[in-house]
Amino acid sequence: MSSSRVRVALLPLGVLVSHTLAYLFDDSGADAGATAVGGHSHLPLLVALAVPLGLAGIVGAGLHGYRGHRLRPSVTTIAGSQAACYLLLEGIETLAGGRDLTGLFGTSTLWWGLAVQLVVAWAVAAILGAGARLGGRLRPATRPWPEALAAHRLFRSWTGAARPAPSPTSRRGPPPRVCS
Repeated sequence: MSSSRVRVALLPLGVLVSHTLAYLFDDSGADAGATAVGGHSHLPLLVALAVPLGLAGIVGAGLHGYRGHRLRPSVTTIAGSQAACYLLLEGIETLAGGRDLTGLFGTSTLWWGLAVQLVVAWAVAAILGAGARLGGRLRPATRPWPEALAAHRLFRSWTGAARPAPSPTSRRGPPPRVCS
């Protein structure tokens, strides 16, 4: 799993966490009507999507560490991706609540959600880094196959099978010079 796929796998989880935090911080009740109409009926589906993908992203980060690859998640890239997905999610919720998109930027929930994106992105990057470090710790210190390969070379040198038989073309010298 490439590093960009690892970040994308944790994207729904970050959006879900930021969405939950936004509604926890917003105490105005401005979106209570949208919630009553069915603006949040998609949240069980989002949870069902976010949890397995989040686990896959953490396992992918662990595999990066196990393979010895460096995984450096960018907090700003993660925050920007999450903010775009959060705006899309809030726009869909607004339309599902029977309102038009012109009032979307007037809700305090949207601004709370955008405000927590950096904090959630930092947490996602920390989770990815921890998964990569854990995978790196599970990696064995040395691989057994280089020693086996060295033993195989030693055996071949003792038996004389290490050098191929000389071919007639290997004794040939350079082509003769033609003076013109």
